[in-house]
Amino acid sequence: MGPHVHGSVSGPHEFARTFKLNERAKRVLDIVLATMGLLLFAPILLISSVAIKLDSHGPVFIRAPSDGDKNRPIQVLKFRVVTACAENDQINRPLTWVGHMLVQTGIDELPQLFNVLSGEMSIVGRPNVHRWSASIN
Repeated sequence: MGPHVHGSVSGPHEFARTFKLNERAKRVLDIVLATMGLLLFAPILLISSVAIKLDSHGPVFIRAPSDGDKNRPIQVLKFRVVTACAENDQINRPLTWVGHMLVQTGIDELPQLFNVLSGEMSIVGRPNVHRWSASIN
């Protein structure tokens, strides 16, 4: 048996225990950061919701397909930025005036903090690639 290096993982059981601890710490960090983000951005979320309703007919939020952890499909919550009749048309999607402002500032992505709270997404990690983006190119 070779020398034990300080800080190294000595076997598969210790690796699994360390991995579980890291996953728990990551989840706690996700919950704390998402909660803080929702509290901090609550006024912006509220103003954006009202502006979307005043600007056009249709729902305030939409669910967009994306790939989650281990490539499992999830539905990401976003502000609706396109006209209600164009939600299913991925190529010709006319933005509303408010939608244009939300996309330019990135505010349309803020509702994803709810996905983080539910455990579908993580703040820490690689970005998810939308499945339909390949069909646009």
